[in-house]
Amino acid sequence: MGAIIYVVALFWAVYIGGLFIKDRMRACIHPLVQFGVAQIVYFSTIPATNAGQVGLLHLVTTASILFGFHLVRGGAPLGREEQRQFVMDQAHVQIAFLLLALSVCVLVPAIAILQGASPFEVLTSFYTSTGMAQVPAHVAYFLTGMTKIPFIAIILGRVWFHTSGNPIVRNLWRVLFITQLALTFGSGVRSGLLFLVACFVLADVYVMTVLGLRQTTFERVRQRTSYLVMFGVLVFGITFLTAFRSVRFQSVGHILDAAKSVFVGGHGGAAAEAAQQEINHAVGFVVDYYGRHPTNGRGLYAQITNVVPRVLWPGKPVGFGKQLAYDMMGTPYEDPLSLAAGIGGEAFYNFGWLGAMVFPAIFGMVGAVFYKKTITSPDPGKVACILIYIAWGTGICRGDWLSSVNVITYQIIVYFPVIWLLRTLLGTPARFAYATTWYQSPQQVDPRLVAATAI
Repeated sequence: MGAIIYVVALFWAVYIGGLFIKDRMRACIHPLVQFGVAQIVYFSTIPATNAGQVGLLHLVTTASILFGFHLVRGGAPLGREEQRQFVMDQAHVQIAFLLLALSVCVLVPAIAILQGASPFEVLTSFYTSTGMAQVPAHVAYFLTGMTKIPFIAIILGRVWFHTSGNPIVRNLWRVLFITQLALTFGSGVRSGLLFLVACFVLADVYVMTVLGLRQTTFERVRQRTSYLVMFGVLVFGITFLTAFRSVRFQSVGHILDAAKSVFVGGHGGAAAEAAQQEINHAVGFVVDYYGRHPTNGRGLYAQITNVVPRVLWPGKPVGFGKQLAYDMMGTPYEDPLSLAAGIGGEAFYNFGWLGAMVFPAIFGMVGAVFYKKTITSPDPGKVACILIYIAWGTGICRGDWLSSVNVITYQIIVYFPVIWLLRTLLGTPARFAYATTWYQSPQQVDPRLVAATAI
């Protein structure tokens, strides 16, 4: 029965390959590619127990996601409009928004330092057995959460990086990205590194394949070089954090010695170990334990009530990830450890096999809507909000819905009044119309160079 897991992984590999043949690089922003990659990377190991039920759950989840996606998509071609529109914000708005995002990015570390943490602790605040580094609990919580704060600005700023040509905007984006990369690494959250790099790549794919941006040879070489660098940083970061995030570093020299051991091969298998976490063991526990102890929507209830601050409601329900860590490993709720079991596992946690059929279908339907909006929306800010959810699809198994969907939704809710205020104060965006036949030649149209007609 465990062979079903391999069959599901093989199906996703073939399905993803077909999407790339059909859509070329645009397939990178396809939600089903993200779900499929997560399935292959994180759920292809047969667990020691409940292998048959785990395989069946993945099979049901896959079928439900596909049903929901194609129910909404309906086979209609997307992105073949000959007339496209594009919204370009004024340079002052772009600069102000990136500065605001950068200030949010460094605000939490500044609070931690004011609370008594040293800059060294902030930049090396990896997980420990008793929680984050020696900082107050509420600061430790925000240090973990900051890995998700400015991702709209990362994506939108990258779009502006390509389309505006303003050197201030480009340099601000570089500073924001490097700052966020350093702080994400310091938080010890491996999935945060993956999420950050995914946002970087998806923004580029959107600009190249949807907007049809042309690049010079130098720009193409520079972009590919940046991908190689990002890949190296990602592999090193995941390897290092897998091996050492439970270590309390005392000095820069201590960190350098640990990094040296990664380069010389002392932890050569760490990256592979990080990629194969055998989360199916958690899925097996979910099917067995919550099949006997149904929760009747407890996870959804925790998501809905999450908007109430815990200061006002100390007994507020915890999300699925915390509950699973408590039930499976006895981890206290206040500990930063949170487990996950993918879309199907959390759907089962909420409403058993019925949930495993309904909720993945909802994810599929939402994915279809998001994909269409990504291809057709003229506003790159709205597209950035959508691409955050799509990027989360790959790392969905590393976080529960509350810590991912809720957190992303909160920042999107904040984004719209902020961008509205900046546009009102600093200048409304220009809207352009231009002709495109990207599906015939994705390099034909360049929003920077095309003789656009203002609307």
